[in-house]
Amino acid sequence: MWRVTVAACVVGAFAQEPNPPKWDESTVKVFSPGNDAAIQQTVNDIFAINGGHDPANHGQFSPYRFAFLFKPGTYAVDVPVGFYTQVMGMGMLPSDVKFTGVKGVFCEEGDYNYAGGALDTFWRSAENFATSATYKWIGADGGMMWAVSQASPIRRVEVNDNLFLYEYEPPYQLAGYSSGGFMANIQVNGTVEPGSQQQFFARNCDVQQWTGGVWNIVLTGVKGAPPSHCSNAGSIPIVNVPKVPVSSDKPWITIDTAGKYSLVIPGVQTGTAGADWSLGSGGKTVGFEHVYVATNVSDTAASINAKLAAGLHVVLSPGVYNLTDSLAVSKSGQVLLGLGVATLISGTGKPVITVADSAQSVRIAGVLMQAGPYNTTSLLQWGSPKRGRTQRNASATADPTTAGFIHDVYARVGGPDGIPGHPVTADTTVHIYSDNVIGDNLWLWRADHTVAGEVSKEQNPSRNGMVVDGDDVTMYGLAIEHHLQDQLVWNGENGKTFFFQCELPYDVTTAFGTSGYVGYRVNDDVKNHFGYGVGVYTNFVSAPVIVDRGIAVPDALVKNFESPLTVFLNGQGGINHVINSFGEASHNSSQMVHYWCGNQPPPPPPSPPSPPPPSP
Repeated sequence: MWRVTVAACVVGAFAQEPNPPKWDESTVKVFSPGNDAAIQQTVNDIFAINGGHDPANHGQFSPYRFAFLFKPGTYAVDVPVGFYTQVMGMGMLPSDVKFTGVKGVFCEEGDYNYAGGALDTFWRSAENFATSATYKWIGADGGMMWAVSQASPIRRVEVNDNLFLYEYEPPYQLAGYSSGGFMANIQVNGTVEPGSQQQFFARNCDVQQWTGGVWNIVLTGVKGAPPSHCSNAGSIPIVNVPKVPVSSDKPWITIDTAGKYSLVIPGVQTGTAGADWSLGSGGKTVGFEHVYVATNVSDTAASINAKLAAGLHVVLSPGVYNLTDSLAVSKSGQVLLGLGVATLISGTGKPVITVADSAQSVRIAGVLMQAGPYNTTSLLQWGSPKRGRTQRNASATADPTTAGFIHDVYARVGGPDGIPGHPVTADTTVHIYSDNVIGDNLWLWRADHTVAGEVSKEQNPSRNGMVVDGDDVTMYGLAIEHHLQDQLVWNGENGKTFFFQCELPYDVTTAFGTSGYVGYRVNDDVKNHFGYGVGVYTNFVSAPVIVDRGIAVPDALVKNFESPLTVFLNGQGGINHVINSFGEASHNSSQMVHYWCGNQPPPPPPSPPSPPPPSP
């Protein structure tokens, strides 16, 4: 292994940070091979805090956060992954950290009752290891279990057998419902079995076979993927995009034989397919002498910002951070990386993260942004309002090497709060003003349930999930749910979305429909935009709301959408059309799922079981 200094971050002119870093040992567990019994006890103890099935979905709104960092070596342990828990192998390659336990690293559905299943199995991750798990989860087939919904990615994993994305738990007669999901840079030497997954997204993977899926499976740059098929009638509902236009891995942490830590910042790649575990062109490793490790125990927004202003990368230890100011990322090439789903709460009505207009090649990764009691215009603000619409160029091409990336970043308005006596609010959860930004697994959630039960729009209002004003913005694996107006508003040129999962708000009146709100909106004057597997679902519980269309785009862009769909999940009302005036109605009085297959497939993007009930 090697370590280099990133010149663009202006590191080296300031006092060095300790390497090895001083981890908060109560939240960061660093494991070495050769002590399997103690490791097993530790992971079991933490799972008892943030996981398990008594009650179902135990730990869903827990205040505790954990990261398990495994040094290179072999581990004969089984690691159950609960809420707010991250498993990371600290090798340069997945094969540097090997799990040989019969279950290995795994995640079961949070509710064994099939009606709950994995629908609330959120906020966790597994990254950068190899597993030879052989446990027979379903029938005679063995392999790795990862039965999850949103905000629960797996990345850089080598699965030597099958990969199960759902769970069947006897004596229940049906597989547990599930609403995933995201995987990237995975090699599966057996079969990927989505089973009851309503939808799922995969990027840059190698699979021997992919079987199943309910409504919307988008596979981008996946070798071994089935061919595209619009609708779930007669075959699997697949959108197969052969190449990934622009991508990069999420940063991760390594350790060398001398015990020194490094932050790995992968390079940017274009036109790729299949798993690739190299650093890539322009990839770097940075010694922790140039990385500040923050904790929620001793750090404030001011102390973290001082390190960012000095040009250091910042790793946020697992924890809940109540911020009185925005974390301001202003240097090109900087990384802000959260461990253990580090949670950032807006305490004064300011965004929890801002990225400067001038900062290129920034990485924001691994954080959960949470609205607070004071309204904020957005939780993540990338860039600032700076130009008029007339300056945009639909034919311009961005430089992928300077793209900013958002990896595994989530937002929530309500959940642990947003209840009577403790309201929370945000206008928008993510606002992207800058050009050339790439999202890589985002879930922007206005809560539909809280610690107190159901929600009301007075307790956790949020207008939009995301607004995109920048050009050349791409989203891989985007989920937005339950906001009170348009879920997504896209004003920039050359936008691309590969997989979109959306539920409209449950708790609105018929005015939501008569106001013309939609799940996915592209501004009327946009000339260039592409969408692959864009799905909008309804479960109107408070009123018989009728939405005219799930997706609203300029008429000339309808042809650029592959396999868009609408789904009536439950409740009242529904959607009249899939996209603009095309596609049949998905109502409580009609077929529940409809696709628009009239223009299949669209032009390539420019650049190198029984239907489940509503998911949260």
